[in-house]
Amino acid sequence: MTLTSINKFRKSLDTEMQQALVRVAILTWGLIFFSIGLHYDFYEISTKNFILYFGIFASFSVILAFSIRQWPNVNWRLYLTVTVDIVFISLGLVFTGDNTSPFFILYLWVLISQAMRFGRKLLYAAQAVSFICYGLVVLYSGNFTEHPIEISFLLLSLIIVPLHLNKLLSLLHQARMEADAANETKSMFLANMSHELRTPLNAIIGYSEMLKDEADSLGYESYSKDLSKISNAGHYLLVLINSILDFSKAEAGKTELDYSFINVNELLVEISEIIIPLVKKKNNIFTINCPDNIGDFYLDKTKITQALFNLLSNSCKFTNKGEIDLTVYLENKTDQQWLCFSVKDTGMGIPKEKFEILFQPFTQMTASTTRTHGGTGLGLTISKHFVSLMKGTIEVESTVGEGTTFTIKLPANTEIPNDN
Repeated sequence: MTLTSINKFRKSLDTEMQQALVRVAILTWGLIFFSIGLHYDFYEISTKNFILYFGIFASFSVILAFSIRQWPNVNWRLYLTVTVDIVFISLGLVFTGDNTSPFFILYLWVLISQAMRFGRKLLYAAQAVSFICYGLVVLYSGNFTEHPIEISFLLLSLIIVPLHLNKLLSLLHQARMEADAANETKSMFLANMSHELRTPLNAIIGYSEMLKDEADSLGYESYSKDLSKISNAGHYLLVLINSILDFSKAEAGKTELDYSFINVNELLVEISEIIIPLVKKKNNIFTINCPDNIGDFYLDKTKITQALFNLLSNSCKFTNKGEIDLTVYLENKTDQQWLCFSVKDTGMGIPKEKFEILFQPFTQMTASTTRTHGGTGLGLTISKHFVSLMKGTIEVESTVGEGTTFTIKLPANTEIPNDN
């Protein structure tokens, strides 16, 4: 399993399921710990009780994982699992016959995990149950007089550690609020600045094109070439500013969708007219593969056009005297039909270790990539955001030296969905 697939699996799990998997790891650690202790006669626990203890806890862990998968977001289950975890930890201390054994560390695991994953309420619940259960273990064993300082310290830690965690959570919450506020301020600044820059820039582009037309009509070829450079530079700068504006809207959560029924074949014609100049710039060959009359689909035309343009322009950037293919097809998967747009090139390719940063903002493969090919590093970020808003996915496959394939998959809605 690759690092990318591991990260995808981790991100697909909700917080409670992650906690359940950690519980299985802790169970395995406890099983090994007890097995070593039994082998060297450190603990006086019968094999029957040993099997019963770990068998019940293992069964609970499996049932819990199944329950989370079938019925997610059940609030009372969190309190149940905290109680069961602490009870089994306490039983482990009883079986070891040592109130200061390493099993006590698992109390702290419960406290920290509940605090960091589920917040203050679960932290205080875990604190109360831990203190009560450990107190009962001490009373049951009756060996407080043998280790009064150690046991008192451990009891005190069950009070102090949660209080310290609560303080850290408060600081973390405050820092997050400040970061969110700063991020929103940055997004507003980018949006406002982008608007302020676009107005004079559009005027520059407009006047340069008017002057070029006049220079052409008067036969001033040298002036016409210079004016073309001004116009092209203005258009390039406008693309960069629009990217920053789209990114700032995405960060601020203000991107809006405008759905309508779009004829895919007509859409591809429009996209090809936009991308052909970039294709010719590096002597590439551009091919569109799409079934005739594939049909009309309920899409946001602007968003899908921009997403495809970003992918195609990247292919044009990193492919020289090669081939760029745009393939459209329908795919049936998981009781859903998907409209797929695949952009394939024979360019330089992307190393596998760079897949994780591909869709991060302002990120390119290397610093030399930015110097050589330009761009803001926002194209893929914006494309992924647009595709996600339309409830789709974007996938990538690449081999260094052979080329890259990006595939956008969108719900193939031929009617207005019920949730729109």
